[in-house]
Amino acid sequence: KLKRIELGEGLAWKPQSSIFSLSQPHHLEFCGKTTTSDGIGIASLLLGLPSLKALNLAESCVDSTSLTRWGGAMQTHRHLEVLNLSRCLVASDAGARGLLKVLPKLSRLRSLDLSRRNLLGAHGVSVLAQGLQGTDHLTHLNHLDLSESAICGSAGGEALGHLLSLCDNLQSLALEDNALASEGLGAMLLVLQEM
Repeated sequence: KLKRIELGEGLAWKPQSSIFSLSQPHHLEFCGKTTTSDGIGIASLLLGLPSLKALNLAESCVDSTSLTRWGGAMQTHRHLEVLNLSRCLVASDAGARGLLKVLPKLSRLRSLDLSRRNLLGAHGVSVLAQGLQGTDHLTHLNHLDLSESAICGSAGGEALGHLLSLCDNLQSLALEDNALASEGLGAMLLVLQEM
């Protein structure tokens, strides 16, 4: 049984292809660059893969529009545990709102990578934390990578604190290449102490 599909850079694929209806891979990886139109097509591909456990879209043209479109497709993905959106185009509050269309549907998510070039910033992280407040959507999350996400200063630290307070089982947090400095880390710890 097919367990893994890797689509390399420049490799064409058709979401309606019979290969996707014949088997249920557990790991789907798009290596290299995809175009914005691929991002649209990925939504229809995801509909046919309800038992998917890992989705790697690193370095693809995933943006807030793509994520919004995937909201419906992700409804059936109760088994997804790993989502890698590293080096995508998930930026600021628009990116966070796109993530809010997807994350609430992923109740088993254990690893989320939003690192490198996903410029969520303090405001995007704040929008994400507010949108997930009062839910248990990130309870199973044990790895979160927000490296190089333009999260800066005390506002960034405070927003991170609110987001991290929703992650009861978090074991690994990557924050490299953000300009948090001591004031940002202090603000983050202050929020976490108050929770």
